Amino acid sequence: IPRPQHWVDLTPKALEARIEGLSEVLNHPLPVRGAFLFPADTDFYTQCVTSVVTLQQATGEILEHLGLACHSVTVTFVSKIEHAAHIERDDLLYWVEIDEKYQSDATALGAILAHECCHVIANERRLPRHDDLRDEANVDLLTFLGGLGQLTLNGIEASHSLGYLEPKLRAHAFAIVARTLGLDENHALDGLHH
Repeated sequence: IPRPQHWVDLTPKALEARIEGLSEVLNHPLPVRGAFLFPADTDFYTQCVTSVVTLQQATGEILEHLGLACHSVTVTFVSKIEHAAHIERDDLLYWVEIDEKYQSDATALGAILAHECCHVIANERRLPRHDDLRDEANVDLLTFLGGLGQLTLNGIEASHSLGYLEPKLRAHAFAIVARTLGLDENHALDGLHH
């Protein structure tokens, strides 16, 4: 598979520095749903593809995990969208549009929802913007810092067109965050598809 043009080039050392900087800017309480790591389990992935209603519930679980208050979530599938998805927020209401080509791909949907929900965190925390692909790479890194790394890494298996960091760097980011938080590596890897 050719290297996607939208991947942001970073060295492992630059990646570590970016994670450290983002964690300082993020500076919010750890997510509260269950434990730090969001459960990337069969039940969650089944919710993603059973119906639009259960997909909306899955999105709500991610928002709850990130500590974002949510009254309702509306998810729709659309054609001819520039990116895999787009999220909008108006107070406690969320709207997510997802490219219809992902409609039946549970692991891709998990990664897409993790990324889009972290856009909300990035905006809420007023992360510095570059107005280029570095912003998207930062959002990818926020998925790891928010405990959604398993969803992101599993999405790599589903679609090499997702994400803004090359797969090796995403795995490295996941390992850095797990190690920094003192998480047992085997536990951290439990929800990953291999």
